[in-house]
Amino acid sequence: MAGDAEQLSDQAQLWSQLAVAGDTRSFAGSWLVLLCEQVPEVERAILLLGEPDRGPFTPAAVWPADQPAAHLADAAGLVLEQRAVQVTDLPAEGSDDRVQAIGYPVLLADVLHGVLVVQLKRDAVPSRQQVIRNLHWGMGSLRYHLDRRRIDECQQAKARVFSVLDLVAVAIETDRFQGAASALVSEMASNLDCLRVSLGLRRGSRIDVVAISDNATFGRQMNLVRLLGAAMDESVDQESAVRYPAQDDRHVVLAQQALAQQQGA
Repeated sequence: MAGDAEQLSDQAQLWSQLAVAGDTRSFAGSWLVLLCEQVPEVERAILLLGEPDRGPFTPAAVWPADQPAAHLADAAGLVLEQRAVQVTDLPAEGSDDRVQAIGYPVLLADVLHGVLVVQLKRDAVPSRQQVIRNLHWGMGSLRYHLDRRRIDECQQAKARVFSVLDLVAVAIETDRFQGAASALVSEMASNLDCLRVSLGLRRGSRIDVVAISDNATFGRQMNLVRLLGAAMDESVDQESAVRYPAQDDRHVVLAQQALAQQQGA
């Protein structure tokens, strides 16, 4: 009885984690455990997810978490190629025996998001059609999560587009370049909640700062303008966005560091 109560408590926790999962990998971990515990014929399982229709598809969840499942990942290739349920024989992990696995594609509106591969227990082969039906029903909640994430991403992309259009509208309200540049950086600072936004243009081999959202600064603090230009040059020279503090050692950030120190950041 105590064991049953503990199992119910664990499942309730997993369902709670499933409901509040903020990202797909967190969702996938709880989802796979719940699915496998409800399909007793499953011995091991792996869920591969990736960029829709492109990949690469990498492990998002493994069950049991402490058991090797590389041989199941190898079985996913045919499912990804055929985009259909596949039943295959595999060499058992660590022995010469053969085991049976079922691969199930994760499809959403005919777009391939990944594949689920489960290894069946040796005495479960006669019931594999029932296993496939259970996987089909269990796949519904995963598809719902992926579809919700897709809608959220579309809404975020739409919001970014509208934000850009708002900036364009602000910039074209004035006929003169300097006025448009000043309006643009001021609007960006407001919309993005930035302390300061600066705009530079490349002239010859260097960047000239042409607008700063804090208009009172421009012209009064020429040292700041010089440091901003140097930081912009540093980014352009490396042909890459540069941030400070640096997240790795791939970029030179000396000018960014000098700017941050001058500003007390």
